[in-house]
Amino acid sequence: MPFCPGCGKEVLEGSSFCPSCGQDLRTAANQPPAYMQYLPSKSPALAALLALLLSLVGIWGIGHIYAGRWARGIAFLLVGLFGWIPVVLLGVMAAGLGIVAAPFTLGLSFLGLAAFVALLALVLVGVWAWHVYDAYHLANVYNAEVRRTGRAPW
Repeated sequence: MPFCPGCGKEVLEGSSFCPSCGQDLRTAANQPPAYMQYLPSKSPALAALLALLLSLVGIWGIGHIYAGRWARGIAFLLVGLFGWIPVVLLGVMAAGLGIVAAPFTLGLSFLGLAAFVALLALVLVGVWAWHVYDAYHLANVYNAEVRRTGRAPW
């Protein structure tokens, strides 16, 4: 369904005038929408770069916030701030012989704990890599939707 270039509302296919603002749709068909000048595009490279570089110091989700997905960005920020804590604590437990006694009482061996720490770290790295790609992808989705409709998708 097409959109009015004057106000951005959906209009019926083949309409001559916008029912919301009265814009003549016959002459405005080849002109860029007036409201699009107020919606800047998002740079996918910048979104990925923000996600990549700031996440190296534990600040995740900034690329998502830049792309306009605030809730997802804050969720990734919390994962970035607190997700490494179990990896470090369990790593210290696996490495320190005095601290390792507590997991042994739970039935975990040193190798089992080390394997669990490695698996947890691998999952965290996978989530980190996905979050960088997702920020890049969201900026592309945002730009495509703005070009298509003149409105932000979220």
